[in-house]
Amino acid sequence: VNLSEDIFAGMDFTLRGNGRTIQHSEYFHVSKGRDMGFGAVLGFFSKLSAGTGEQILSRQTTRLMEHMWMPEMLTFFYAHGGFYLSNFLVSKGIPLLVFMWLLVLLNDAESNFEAFDAQSLAEDTSAASVMARLLISQFGWIMVVFLIAGMAPLLFETTFQTGFYPGVKRALITLATLSPLHFIFQAKLIGTYVTNELIYGGAKYVATGRGLPIERRSFISHESPQTGKPIAGLYNEYAPLAIYDGVELFAGCLLAMQAGGLDVEEATREALVWWMIALFMNVLSWCFAPFVFNPYQFDWKSYKEDVYHWANYFKDKPEPWLDWYKSGLNAGKGEVRTSPTAVVFSLVIVGAWYTSLINKMHLLQSVFPSDSYNVFIQLFVVLPPVGMSGALCLAVSALLVTGEVLLQTYHRCRGHPREGNDADWGEAPRLIEWPSASKGHDVWRPRLFLMAFAVGLFDIGEAVWALFQLLRIGWTKSFLAGIVLKYTEVTMLLSLVESFYQLKPWYDEEEQATGQEAVPPCLNNRLADVLLSALDFWLLSHRMLRDIVVSSFVLLGLLPFALLDKLRSSLFGQTNICNLHNYLIFRNTGPSTAAAATDWQIIPDSGVAAQEDNMYVLGVTEREWRRQQERPNPLLAPEPAPAPAPEPAPAPAPLPVPAPVPVP
Repeated sequence: VNLSEDIFAGMDFTLRGNGRTIQHSEYFHVSKGRDMGFGAVLGFFSKLSAGTGEQILSRQTTRLMEHMWMPEMLTFFYAHGGFYLSNFLVSKGIPLLVFMWLLVLLNDAESNFEAFDAQSLAEDTSAASVMARLLISQFGWIMVVFLIAGMAPLLFETTFQTGFYPGVKRALITLATLSPLHFIFQAKLIGTYVTNELIYGGAKYVATGRGLPIERRSFISHESPQTGKPIAGLYNEYAPLAIYDGVELFAGCLLAMQAGGLDVEEATREALVWWMIALFMNVLSWCFAPFVFNPYQFDWKSYKEDVYHWANYFKDKPEPWLDWYKSGLNAGKGEVRTSPTAVVFSLVIVGAWYTSLINKMHLLQSVFPSDSYNVFIQLFVVLPPVGMSGALCLAVSALLVTGEVLLQTYHRCRGHPREGNDADWGEAPRLIEWPSASKGHDVWRPRLFLMAFAVGLFDIGEAVWALFQLLRIGWTKSFLAGIVLKYTEVTMLLSLVESFYQLKPWYDEEEQATGQEAVPPCLNNRLADVLLSALDFWLLSHRMLRDIVVSSFVLLGLLPFALLDKLRSSLFGQTNICNLHNYLIFRNTGPSTAAAATDWQIIPDSGVAAQEDNMYVLGVTEREWRRQQERPNPLLAPEPAPAPAPEPAPAPAPLPVPAPVPVP
């Protein structure tokens, strides 16, 4: 209900209308609300994308396309499912090319193999040259043509309505305000929502609203100090959708450059500029677009508040992070949120890196036949680095369980009643119910932050130790391939553990009635407490570490612009003079002089500049605003004043009374 209902009504009428038609009247410029903000636009497209996924799976679409001629069928596909599926393919294109680029580069011969290297240089068949020619053939000056073609509808519509020069001006302003970053991010979200609907389902109505984007949204979720209610953050909203993938894409680009992806001829390197521009725009959009289009994002005082809330979110009070992570993990409502296609794709990724690295190890053993490169070394090279971190989590879990048992024994011997249950001291409760640390145990909650860093250091140390022999002999490409392999293996294991918690096969009727988590009878003992708690620690530590690293990367990327805004404020005072970010958001930089800025006021709580009816946030200058106020509006013209009542006629003057005649 209320999800692409107009599309389904049209399809049903076409199938069952017996040739009848519906008159459709379109009205332009009749005060219809428009989506003005970044979040409102993406929320609207998320609703459309989920609805399109439902359309693709519906019987109406199948029956319509079976009875349509080829031109009609292609038009119907392009106007509905084809557009959204094309956005998915476009958003996945560059990550797949980066994966191929990195795989071919790291699978190439090492630089200290002089025989292979000389042959490659002589024949110009090195991996970097081959991939460079492939990328040049796909990315070139033709990108400008596609950019202009994408802006053609806006240019033509504006030209027809206002003229050629205003149309060109609006198109240039659209480019200057970084609209390509918005549409790249939009394509990413469209592809994510439509494929999630096809794989998992669960589409629902999204209330978007059409309010003006005049308030700054927080970087990360936190509680309001005035009301105590939770305030949603941009990072929490967009990290699972695009920011994680953007940081991984950026890391893949760095590894490709480190592996010699740009070590080609000068002419070839110059031709790769278009490919690097495409990479840069994707990384910039996926990682920073929600914050670039956030009003007053770079205000220095607000940025410091973002850093403060970020530190509390992970370090002092991790409960909001745990609740947010739990809500995403339980989105499947007791079902595994994966598909056979995703599983096969993950296995292909891991298998590709495993094959690349194991071939290098076999070659290493053939070239250097010594005891140091035996089968045990090869086994450590290809295994995921989870031994040390797993042992750490197991030890911490065992210590906590032992401490709880000793504490219960002490209270039982002293005769102290158990909190919440005076009689039952013999039952062995689980240490941590899923999700860990969200229900008690305040002692170790703040220490989950430290556990995340400890687990990360142990994983990195184990991976470097296993691959140190490759680094020692100068096999940098093999070492990087091993790092990528271990990262993909750990990622796949984390997904498996999350699937284990999503499945929850031991749910029973009592749990559904009480709302408390059930434990399998075979695991209802102290050993199960230790194992499940260690698994909780291991999963939560890795996921928290990922969010700490990704959010820190985004915050550091925003820091230079916040410093520039602080410098601008120190030069011009608390005004909006020379504020280019306001021009990006509102198409207006604010008052042009300090004298014109004296009448402006800054609202303390929101930081919104306003004068009278918030003319600044509406994107108009003071002169335009006053001209609009003086211009009469025929739709809002006041009713004519009633004619004044006629004044009453003056009373006639009294007749003069004659003087009395004296009597003689």
